[in-house]
Amino acid sequence: MLSKDLEATLGAALQDARRRRHEYLCVEHLLAALLNDPYGIEILQNCGSNLPELRRRVEKFLGDELERVPATSVPVLQQTPAFERLMQRAFLHVQYSGKDEVDASHAARLPPCTVFRKRRGRRG
Repeated sequence: MLSKDLEATLGAALQDARRRRHEYLCVEHLLAALLNDPYGIEILQNCGSNLPELRRRVEKFLGDELERVPATSVPVLQQTPAFERLMQRAFLHVQYSGKDEVDASHAARLPPCTVFRKRRGRRG
C-alpha cells in the first residue's frame, strides 16, 4: 500500500510527464516530484544532495533529453523499466521489513550515479 503523501508525489510526477508530453514516466519525473515534496526534500538533504544543483540537472534532463510526443498525437504514458524496478524494490523492501506502506523514503532509494547517466538509445 502507498502512503497518501507518496500517492500525491507519484500523481505530481505523472502530471508533470503528461504536461511535458513525454511518452515515458521515468525515475527522473519521480525525482523532480520529490524535489517539490517537503518529505522528499528532507530525505534528499539527509542523503547529502545539493538541492539547487540537483533541481537544475533534473529540470535540464526532463526538458532537453526526453522526447516529446508530437502535438498531433495523443500521448499514452508508459512507465520505464527502471521506474517499474524502483517501485517493485520499494514494495519488496516494505514487505520484507514488515511495514505497512511504501512512502517517499522507500521510493527515493535511487542510486544517484544512475539518475543522470547518459542514455544511449535505451529507455529506462
